[in-house]
Amino acid sequence: MEEPFRIRRKILRSRDHDRKTGHWDWFGHMGAFPGFLTRTVAVPQPNICFRNNKPVDGPSSIWSDAILYILQKFEERGAPKAKTKKWEGRWWDLWNTLDFVAMGDRVLVTDPSLQVPFRDASEITLTVAIKVRFLPPRV
Repeated sequence: MEEPFRIRRKILRSRDHDRKTGHWDWFGHMGAFPGFLTRTVAVPQPNICFRNNKPVDGPSSIWSDAILYILQKFEERGAPKAKTKKWEGRWWDLWNTLDFVAMGDRVLVTDPSLQVPFRDASEITLTVAIKVRFLPPRV
């Protein structure tokens, strides 16, 4: 008996498209109804399926690719370790916003305004235990 994903893939293949994002093969469908775009993505391995609904001016295909890249990074690196978990957060200055996201034994630094934020993320490797204290700004 065939897996449900394989059966569905045969049905969709004739009118929709097969794709590859990063190292994952996926198939799906993009559609629209008044005022909205929708994209359904099915990834046979590791058995993920999601639908992304956005207003017609929202980039649903770009955001779907970004979701796949984020999930792939977590699959590659794993859950954050205790020492890196403390470094998670969002940081702002006058010109930019940065997200620090712990994955495995590293912290990825990314700009959340990028279309695919983890594709070219910088990495921080924690090598020694340090104590960091953040003070409120002086007035």
